[in-house]
Parts: sequence; structure tokens; C-alpha cells
Amino acid sequence: MTVMESGTAEEHQGQDGSRADSAGRMSWVYPFALLGAALNLAQLVLGGIVTSLRAGDSDPNWNPLRFWVWLREVGGGQFFELRHRVLGALIGIASLLIVAAAWKTEKRPWVRKMSYWLLLLVVIQGVLGGLRVHAISSPSFREVMDQFFSFLGKMEPGTAGRIAFAMVHALMAQITLLLFFTLAIVTGRTWGRLRTGTDRSQLRRLSRLAWASAIFLFLQLLLGAFVRHATFPVALEPVTTILVLHILLAIGIAAMVTLTLFHAARVAWEDLHLRRPMKLAVFCLFLQLVLGVGAWLSVKAYGTNSDLIGFPILIRGAHLLNAGILLLALSQLALRAGRMARTPEPSNFLNLELDKE
Repeated sequence: MTVMESGTAEEHQGQDGSRADSAGRMSWVYPFALLGAALNLAQLVLGGIVTSLRAGDSDPNWNPLRFWVWLREVGGGQFFELRHRVLGALIGIASLLIVAAAWKTEKRPWVRKMSYWLLLLVVIQGVLGGLRVHAISSPSFREVMDQFFSFLGKMEPGTAGRIAFAMVHALMAQITLLLFFTLAIVTGRTWGRLRTGTDRSQLRRLSRLAWASAIFLFLQLLLGAFVRHATFPVALEPVTTILVLHILLAIGIAAMVTLTLFHAARVAWEDLHLRRPMKLAVFCLFLQLVLGVGAWLSVKAYGTNSDLIGFPILIRGAHLLNAGILLLALSQLALRAGRMARTPEPSNFLNLELDKE
């Protein structure tokens, strides 16, 4: 290949996934997507602290048009609750910037579509947060929610709606985090340069294994959200059963992720682009098991709720944060392996034409 041919290849490479297009201009989707993912991770930590401190919805005033009131000086758990709302507003701004950047600079229709879906989910996430606040500040709303979620069992008035909204709110946070990170991956320089000499069938299998592990991890997050929120502020009868399922599923997920990583190391260890998410997943898996044991011991020692910012809250917050990072590592491994193993006419469950460039 001549120097001129090499330069031409680099220019085309920008169109199929790097941050620079054929004219050398930079796409701003990538930095804004990274910013959104970082804000979302911080939001997970704050959300975990708010839940552990029983400070969720401690301020009944929820008006996004007057968000500056969230910056006022307060103490206790309400400080974290209001900063949680501020961070949510910043995530909304990041998603708007992503849509603007994608509309202006992105040539791939499926990337633009993904940015629109991201914005929609962020808006829904904000609305869910607001509805959760109204679940305790409006008597009529509490009554409707109690009737709607009566299948959860008998509990204090207003609790059913709060728990239901809190669980959905927590899971939506993981979904938006995954979308932010996916946009960062597919608009980064590496995406357009992913090439491999590895057997494509092995890479396809690796991608499927990584996606399966990520899906089961997401289900684990669902069980964890139920345990975390159903014990706030009162314990529900099914919590013990769900906690046992949570522990059993953790063992199963550990085995599945280990299988995925062994397969990845066997077929693609020499590839730097796959080895990095592999290493991150190994580290996060080990740390998650340690943090899981620590979280269980903290519950045994201190109970499910605490008014003190100390070891119990920090260990549970770290457990939640690390699960999110493990989910991102598995998703990155799946996306990159799938990209390398693509066929001329690929199909994907998102129906977003990921490889049509």
C-alpha cells in the first residue's frame, strides 16, 4: 500500500467509526458521550447513598424549571438528594449536546437514532424521578399508586408507589449508562480500526457470550434494586427470598463471566482492543464478589438502613458502582468482538444497522 493509499484509507476510516471524518473534522459525540457516562456513574453512587440514608424524596419540591433551588445549602441526607437532582439535570444537558453533535456531524443514521433514543430515555428518567417525589407529596397520587401497586403486599401508605418508581428509576439509570457508553465506543477512534485475524465464528461466539453475561448481570441488578428499595423504609415479606436469589444468581453470573473471559483469552488475548475490557472485567468480577460479601456482612451487622455515612453505605455504594463498571466492560467486549466478526449483511437485535456504513 502506498502512502497515498494509506492516507485515503485513514480518511475513509473516519467515516466508518472514528472521531475524524474525511475532512479531518472532529465529532463531538465522543467527548459528550464519555462525559454523560461519567456523570451517570457518579449518579449511581449518589443514588445509592441517597437510598441508604433514607433521603430519597426528602425535598418534596420538584420543579426542573427552578433547578437553582437544588443548590441551596442543606444538611444530612437531603444534601445528597438535591445533588442527585443537580447531577440528573447535567446528564440531561449532556444528552442534548450529544443529539446536537450527532445531528450536525454524524454521517451514520443509526448513531443519530441512538442519540435520539438516549435523549428520550433521559427525559423519561427525569419524569420518573419527579413522579416519585409526587408519590409522597400528593395525597391523591399516593392513594392511586397504593391501589395500583397493591400486589406488592400491605405496607405503609405511599410506600408502594415509591418502591415501584425507585426500582424502575434505578434500572433506567443502568440503561442510560449503557447507551452513553455505547455511543462513546462507536464514535471513538478505535471503532473504525477494529480488524482481526481471529476466526470470525469464534468472535461471534465471544460476542454472544459477553452479551448473555451482560443480560444476566442486568437481571441481577433488578434483584439488587428490589432488595435495596424494598427495605426502604419498611421490609417486604418477599425480600428474604429475593436476597437468596440475588446471591445464587451472583454465583451463576460469576461462573458465566468466567467462562466468557476464558473463551476470550483463548481466542483473542493477542488483540489489545479485546484484552483491555477482558482485564477490566476480571478485576471487576473479583472485586464485585468481595464487595458483595462485604455488603451482606454490613447488612447483618448494621441492618438495611443507616443514618450514618460510613462503612455500610460506602460498601453498598461501591458494590453498585462496580456492577455498573462490570456491565460496561462486558458490553465493550461484546460490541468490539461483534464488530470484528461482522458480515456484509449483519443482523442485530437492536435493528440499528450497526455495520452499515
